[in-house]
Amino acid sequence: MNITSLLLAAGEGRRFGDVKQLADIDGMPMLNYVIKQHQLAGIEDIIVVLGANANKIVEQIDTSVQVVIANNWRLGMGESIRVGVEAINSREKTETKHVLLSLADQIEVKSPQIAKLCSQAAHAPSAIVAAEYANNIGVPVCFPTSMFPDLLNLDSKSGAKPVIQANKGKVIRVAIPEAQFDIDTTEDLRRWQSKLQTNSGE
Repeated sequence: MNITSLLLAAGEGRRFGDVKQLADIDGMPMLNYVIKQHQLAGIEDIIVVLGANANKIVEQIDTSVQVVIANNWRLGMGESIRVGVEAINSREKTETKHVLLSLADQIEVKSPQIAKLCSQAAHAPSAIVAAEYANNIGVPVCFPTSMFPDLLNLDSKSGAKPVIQANKGKVIRVAIPEAQFDIDTTEDLRRWQSKLQTNSGE
């Protein structure tokens, strides 16, 4: 699979009140849980972009992934994307044909949904393959390497949406309603855990 996963995990998560990336999800740090879903989907090349609390997080992160640091993470998500794409470009040799941008707190997006995005990208190599949820399109989203210049030129404060909007004719939408859920607060996490326990008891 010639897809590199770029997991954006540089944010401070101020509303969470702790190091969100290390919150316990199914017996492991949240970030490792998300990494595992990408691995189960068949993606071997995973780059994690860290920023806030990087020293704490890197001690517990899955050692099979590449870690890069966005020192200017406070500038915004566009900065994290730039750092991640530059990490791919800096390799002497790469087989990457697509980059899959994902957020480290979208814990409802699991391996089947990730695999679905990757499959669509493989069948439409020049397209942008984006998750569709709640009448929106966004991350996870798969970009061909031909769009790396656009990703590198993003405004630091913006995510990848400007590139998606500027290339609407090249966008393939994949219904992933799970992508609308992310963990912003400890209350979000408690609700998710409660829902999980309820479902497992049925």
